[in-house]
Amino acid sequence: MWPKIILVTLALFVGNVFYGQQTNSQKLDLDLTRDFNEMIGAWGDSWNHFDSLIQAFKKRIKKDLVTQTAFNSRFDSLSKEMHINRSKDKLLRIFSWDERSGGTWHVMCSFAQFKTESGSIRTKELGTGREMELGQYTDVIIQHIYDITIKNKTHYLTIGWGTHGAGHHHSTAQVFSIEGEKLVKCKNCFEGRSDLVVVSGRSFNPTIKYDPLTQQLMYNEFFEDEGNYMTPTGKVIVLNLHDDQFKKGKRSTSIAPEKAASTFLYYSLVFFSPSIFHPLLPPDIHRVLNQ
Repeated sequence: MWPKIILVTLALFVGNVFYGQQTNSQKLDLDLTRDFNEMIGAWGDSWNHFDSLIQAFKKRIKKDLVTQTAFNSRFDSLSKEMHINRSKDKLLRIFSWDERSGGTWHVMCSFAQFKTESGSIRTKELGTGREMELGQYTDVIIQHIYDITIKNKTHYLTIGWGTHGAGHHHSTAQVFSIEGEKLVKCKNCFEGRSDLVVVSGRSFNPTIKYDPLTQQLMYNEFFEDEGNYMTPTGKVIVLNLHDDQFKKGKRSTSIAPEKAASTFLYYSLVFFSPSIFHPLLPPDIHRVLNQ
């Protein structure tokens, strides 16, 4: 008799704990969604009021995302309002959004939520807030996170998008790793640089693509024409992950020689043409495009 009572009591206790966690998670999700929409809805009000809501929301993100409840939450509601991406190993998640506080220069904000090596949950703002002053491109919306291995340790390759106006937009790639209690940005993962930045006129596509199977980054090359407009050269740059860096190299041999005639078609259509042409691409190329 007593064993049955103990089992029933234990089951009820576990059920209540689980229900409580779900309730707390949903409340956090809805509260953050409400505050985010209030902030965005204040666009057009006085600058002081709008900016105060921006700073309040950032402060809340820093405070509320460091709990285990927040780390386990799916944020079903908030994910409909902003970009939320998570690493394959679930140790890193990035929340990013357009603050709408600029003009044609869009101020993008990204916050990382990560689990440290000791198991604690921490947050970190990925932008510097001084992009205009320092000529940086770290104010981007993170679109993809890829788990990659460098020196037998998991790193996180992020690919983001932003625009600094003047008829241009950009794509960036960065690499991070969790070191002890910190999220650390790699300082030399792109041929000795900390960031890979591709800037193009808005008529063209600067998107950096990553193929996990070949461990290659691919992007169009651009040059500044006489009108100060970043225009494609017609070349595609390929970077291979070698040792601890992405370095320029030849195209992967994963595409057979008999498909060589498709290569120009691939690069032309993927980066410059509408999606109606995508079915024309070889299957292995199609896989990269659809990531």
